[in-house]
Amino acid sequence: MRGTITFGDKPIELVANGATPVLYKRVFRHDFLNSANKQDDMDVYAELAFIMAKQAEKPLTELINALKYEDYLEWIENFGAMDLAEKATDIFTLYQGQAMQTSVSKKKK
Repeated sequence: MRGTITFGDKPIELVANGATPVLYKRVFRHDFLNSANKQDDMDVYAELAFIMAKQAEKPLTELINALKYEDYLEWIENFGAMDLAEKATDIFTLYQGQAMQTSVSKKKK
């Protein structure tokens, strides 16, 4: 799933796919789905946005071993304190969209 979300005055392209939770775990050392269950932890959404933004920028082969926590810290410096938190719902909705079924059943009633 691909989409653009504006954080502050910066439109950022995001991509979510099956590799998103794998990259998330490699960079942040914890499982995204477990982290997402903690509704009050806004860091999770900023971290997810970072992973999805990087997926939009480069192919997976370039990201898998190169992406580091320090890259995340550099990335979030570009935003205001609440820019990412205010878009938590949009970030998660875009992520969830990648898991939605897009095929149409061929079975007729």
